[in-house]
Amino acid sequence: MEKTNISEYKIKEWLEYYEIHGRLKEKKLNKFLADKFKKDKDSIFILNDEEFNFIQEKYALEEIGKVYERVGNFKLAINHYTKIINAKKFNFYQFYQHLCFCLERINDYDRELKVIKSYYATPPINTTENSNDWFEKRLKMVNHKLNTNYNVSDLK
Repeated sequence: MEKTNISEYKIKEWLEYYEIHGRLKEKKLNKFLADKFKKDKDSIFILNDEEFNFIQEKYALEEIGKVYERVGNFKLAINHYTKIINAKKFNFYQFYQHLCFCLERINDYDRELKVIKSYYATPPINTTENSNDWFEKRLKMVNHKLNTNYNVSDLK
């Protein structure tokens, strides 16, 4: 997108066409993919096709959002991340983080506060101590920008 004058809507149209027409012609092969192997502490396991496809779709959604961010189209990135969060299929804190970054870039701290509230009201499935720390710091920054005084317990 950075190197061409093609609109993101035209690219989206091409991707939709491929989903309908191009994928139907792909051969169904039993591919050996390293991404199907996962390590968990002391064991290694192989993802089934459903789990693997879910993870690949999540990666693709992340990459699409990152492309929008790299080219500076934060409004499109915000719409992208908002749709993902609202659909609740990919309820991961990384999408909330990216949404916060984008809202900060356009100085929309009121909406960012709503995203932080959403993170605490309906926590993502992969919430960690680190992600909670990140959102607490983010809340402090938004409070400073908006001259508010919310704390985490107010948002739950």
